[in-house]
Amino acid sequence: MPTPLECSTQRKTFDPSLPAVAVGMGNLYPSWDHDLLVEAAGILKQRGQEKTLRWIGTGIDFENTRQRIQALKLERFELTGYLQLDAMNQQLRQSHCLVFPIRNKPLNLARCPFKCYQFAQAARPVITSDVGEVRAILGDLAIYVDPTPEGLADALSRVLEEPRREDIEYDLSNHRWEYRAKTLSEALLRMQ
Repeated sequence: MPTPLECSTQRKTFDPSLPAVAVGMGNLYPSWDHDLLVEAAGILKQRGQEKTLRWIGTGIDFENTRQRIQALKLERFELTGYLQLDAMNQQLRQSHCLVFPIRNKPLNLARCPFKCYQFAQAARPVITSDVGEVRAILGDLAIYVDPTPEGLADALSRVLEEPRREDIEYDLSNHRWEYRAKTLSEALLRMQ
């Protein structure tokens, strides 16, 4: 993860002349939920509201995802593949908003997605769903939608039509190892 200093440096480099783009990221595996974003893009295209969307990442589902994007005739959905950390962080910072599609299913209820921390450090608005540990990391500052293509499409349409929002200071103070170790120690002492 970038350090707070790296994040503050990245924040100074935003180019306001860039077009609005929503950025998602993560491994492209069939068990993850990137397909929600692809289908949301298809809904926006059907509505005549196609938006620029970008997915950073690769995986065994990359080719299937690329084929689905082609089948939906999406002209503004970009698959970057893997990016080095600096390039990825720059993409996150330059975005109009970030998007984390996540379904309400047992696999997602039992994990703490690392990308939430990366998104929080990028300080951009995040469109996601209230599933698993997402709210514990992003708090009430994320834009929570139904975990469906329609829910994502509605939020993307709204946010990408608005002027670029100010940076959001997500509170990660309770997510430091020192804090967790202290909390665990206190709980163990209470059990004695």
